[in-house]
Amino acid sequence: MNKNQEKILKKIISESSTPGYENRKFGDSLPTLASVQKAYGEKLNEATKPIDKQLVSQWEKMCTFLQRKMDEFKKTIPKNDVKHGMANGAYNYLNSVKPIAGQWLEIEKTLTEAAGVKHYTKDGKEWTGATHKMPNGTLMTQDPHNKDSEELFHKEDLAEAAPKMKVYSWEKHFNAGQKELDKAANIMSMKSSGGYNNVKKDVMKVQKALNMLRSKMKSNSTEF
Repeated sequence: MNKNQEKILKKIISESSTPGYENRKFGDSLPTLASVQKAYGEKLNEATKPIDKQLVSQWEKMCTFLQRKMDEFKKTIPKNDVKHGMANGAYNYLNSVKPIAGQWLEIEKTLTEAAGVKHYTKDGKEWTGATHKMPNGTLMTQDPHNKDSEELFHKEDLAEAAPKMKVYSWEKHFNAGQKELDKAANIMSMKSSGGYNNVKKDVMKVQKALNMLRSKMKSNSTEF
C-alpha cells in the first residue's frame, strides 16, 4: 500500500464518528456487529436516550459515506491486487450493517409497546384486549384479524387527528352571558326557593331558547 492509499484510509477512519469507529486506528480490524452493538449500547446508557429516527438516518448516511470512500479507494488499486478484494469485502460488510439502526428502532418500539403503552380506538376508548399487526405495521384490535378489527392509536396521535370544532368570536360572549343566567338562577333557588319555583319554568324556557338561538347563529355565521 502506497502513502497515498494509506492517507485515504486514514481520512475515512478519522471522518467517521459511528459507534465502533470513533476510536478505531488505522490498521485495526473492522468492528464486528457485536462490538458496534456494545459501543452503541454504552453510549445509549450514558445519554439515557432511546434510538430515534435521526440516529437511524445518521447511521445509514455514515455507511453510505464509507461505501463511497471504498469505491474511491478501489479505483486506486489494480483488480488483481488482494487489497481490491478486501475493499470489496468492506463494502459488502457495510451494506450488511446499514440496516442495524433501523432494526434497533423497531425492537425498541416493540419493547415499548410490550412495556404497557396504552392504545386507543379512534373513538378514544382504551383497548386492553388482544392485538395484531398488519403487514404495513398498523396495530389492530383482535387476534387474528377479523371484520371487527379496528386500528389502534396512541393518545397523542388521537389528539392530533381529532377534528377541531369551529369557535366564532361572538361565542365566548354568548356563553359568558348564558353562564351568568345559570348562576343567577342557582343563587335564587338557594336564597329564595319559593320565588324561584314561581319562575323556574320561565327560566328553563329562556335557557332552551338561548341554546336554539346559539345553534341558529352558528349556522348563519360566515366569519373565518
